[in-house]
Amino acid sequence: MNIDLDAALIALQNKQKKESPWDDAALHVSDLALCKRQVWARRNGVTESYIDLDNWVQMQLGLKYEEIVCAALDAKGVKYEYQVPVKDPIFGHKLIGTADFVFEDAVLDTKTTTFWSGYVGKGDERRKQVKIPEEPKMGYRIQAAAYAIALGKPRYGLQVVCRASGKRVTFWYETAGLASVIGKAVVDMQTTTTSDPEPIEAKPPWYTEDADGKSWQCGYCPYAACESNRNESLQVL
Repeated sequence: MNIDLDAALIALQNKQKKESPWDDAALHVSDLALCKRQVWARRNGVTESYIDLDNWVQMQLGLKYEEIVCAALDAKGVKYEYQVPVKDPIFGHKLIGTADFVFEDAVLDTKTTTFWSGYVGKGDERRKQVKIPEEPKMGYRIQAAAYAIALGKPRYGLQVVCRASGKRVTFWYETAGLASVIGKAVVDMQTTTTSDPEPIEAKPPWYTEDADGKSWQCGYCPYAACESNRNESLQVL
């Protein structure tokens, strides 16, 4: 029997996307840490949220890790809610998104990534180095803090896990510390709807830029028409 596995995987992806509450035209909590021009392009249908197989597999790993966290919390008898959708406006504006874990006084988001930081050693001794970060990415913090604001929690946390090594680290913060930053981002992102013109320039968040002023986000952006785009995986037909 011949089985077209590729077709089956594509069909499954399409089914999950159709059933997903994700709306490309809506403003998402995760948009607060993205380039305004990229968000405008997606909300106006110029690009769409396409997930390739590699990223899809990584997402499944992230969901599987969340299941492990649920099992650990259940075993300890900790009270929590899992995958809680945002319902109330954030600073007077509607955003959509789902918080991973919600406790009595805090929100916790989990992120699966890699902790690679170059190589150490030479010759046969050369190997990749795993370095646990001293701080999580600011984009992670903004997303988690926005959930905490929306759900009325005074604290938020992030557990960042390395997919390759299994090492993990947890950070906790006061929600108020990023309230003003999130408030400004929420207001600024309102001008990305169909009634607004395309932003004149690409402006990824400053905390994503390297020493030369280039943002790592430009290497993954799906908006090919942007002159700053460096996404090598885009196919131009």
